[in-house]
Amino acid sequence: MRKTAIIGLSVCLSLMASLSQAAEKWVQAESPNFIVYSNVNAKATEAYVRNLEKFRYIIGAFYGLSGPDAEPQPRMKLYFLGDRSDLKQVRPRLDSHVAGFVSICAAGTAGFSTYEGEAIASGSKVQNLAENTSQHIFFHEYTHIFMFQNSQTFYPRWFVEGFAEYYGTTKILNDEAVVGMALSWRIRQLSSSGTLTYEDILRDAPSTRRSGSNFYPQSWLLTHWILSDPARREAFRHYLERRSKGEEAVAAFEAAFGVPVKSLSSVLWSYMNSLKATVYRIRDMPDPKITLSPLPASADKLALWDAGSMTCIPRDYRAALLEKVQKEASKYPDEAYAQGVLARAQIQYGDEQKGLDYYQTYTAANPDDAEGFYRLGQTWYLMSLHRLFQPGETFDSQMRKAREAFRKAYTLDPMNASNLNYLARAAKMGPDYPDDNTVNAAYQAHILAPAVRDYAIFAAQLLIRRDRLGEAADVLRPLANDPHGAAAAERLGSIVAAIDAGKSKAEVLDMLKAPAPKPGATDDDEDGKKDDQK
Repeated sequence: MRKTAIIGLSVCLSLMASLSQAAEKWVQAESPNFIVYSNVNAKATEAYVRNLEKFRYIIGAFYGLSGPDAEPQPRMKLYFLGDRSDLKQVRPRLDSHVAGFVSICAAGTAGFSTYEGEAIASGSKVQNLAENTSQHIFFHEYTHIFMFQNSQTFYPRWFVEGFAEYYGTTKILNDEAVVGMALSWRIRQLSSSGTLTYEDILRDAPSTRRSGSNFYPQSWLLTHWILSDPARREAFRHYLERRSKGEEAVAAFEAAFGVPVKSLSSVLWSYMNSLKATVYRIRDMPDPKITLSPLPASADKLALWDAGSMTCIPRDYRAALLEKVQKEASKYPDEAYAQGVLARAQIQYGDEQKGLDYYQTYTAANPDDAEGFYRLGQTWYLMSLHRLFQPGETFDSQMRKAREAFRKAYTLDPMNASNLNYLARAAKMGPDYPDDNTVNAAYQAHILAPAVRDYAIFAAQLLIRRDRLGEAADVLRPLANDPHGAAAAERLGSIVAAIDAGKSKAEVLDMLKAPAPKPGATDDDEDGKKDDQK
């Protein structure tokens, strides 16, 4: 996992008395490492963001990613929701049993989880060790984001879920963290029907995706067994190496761990009977301060539709979502929030020209707002791409204005991966294309968001053009080893193999040649998006 940073915990606390009433709808909570949008009550929202900051510090500490010398990283965006039906405003076809998910794509990354009510009361240590379902969901979803943000390894799906379950049950008690707790309902699931064979789990068979299967609890138990022992952690590293070289999953597991997979269920059942959580004392546990502010009444509907616009919704839902946003925003013609949601939806899934006047006016009034300049650049870029020219403008002149806006946005916020990706794509074509700045922008976008496939492929293309084929192979290798990448992973694997075999730049570029996904309005189809659900 890549070294990242804990930004200084110094945001001022601002809990206004008026907030309690406004928070019956939507509030925005900001902390050093998170931006959380919530339609849960203000008290619960503030408590969960504080726990998220502490949890981030704890999980980072286990992997050397916490501390004053760590490198900075983007703030995470999360949605803390009062009801599971809220999730369908973002993913209409989502199963009703899903309580949270993470969306990762070129348009943006965000986590969504539901508030299941308080399961504990403040007070004694015993009470605080009680199970809190909603906190578990939130920690689980953040653990996914932590893994995706800090690792270029594409882990097997069972480990992705098992890792999130292992850390998702963490309890924070002052300066102590209880890690690896077993939830009672997960234990009950392990004893119920729906048990899968570990052959199917390791091979990611279709049976593991069926409703009612024990995929989650069995993945958690297997991961717990691995993470609880240094020797098994090392064996897991060897297992991943074997899998990355194409070895069949079951054979790789047996060779790495020395355990026949047909015996694994009994081994894990015995392990479960003696399973223990571990208590860690955390030095310098942060005491984060949270700023909460109410969102306007229009957010009651627009907040989640806005989230959909920025997290790669399915193509067949885009027109309907844009229509709903337009209708709702028309009720608030003078409200900045509603008109901002409308402008973003128009840029992503409608007519980007309609957002131009808005963002020109907005950036003039808000010259220090990085998001505004990023959206202005996006608007000019897409208009150029779609040959929508303002009077007196040309493709080159509009693209130049796009670059100027992206550079301004980068100056104000160097952590916006999407802005960097656009900046690289908007580069001026010519005999020196791509220059160092263009390659660096594309590569940095990939580094900030390593799980976004579009960023990795585009960065690799530019590196290859500059005869940096070895670096391109390193960028593509995790995608090629993605156990869920299907045909896309196989194709990228052949490209990596060609680079390793010493094929020429022209040959590799020809293999990689495909219609380049266009950022924004038309880039994110279902294949370009990574959702992880719980």
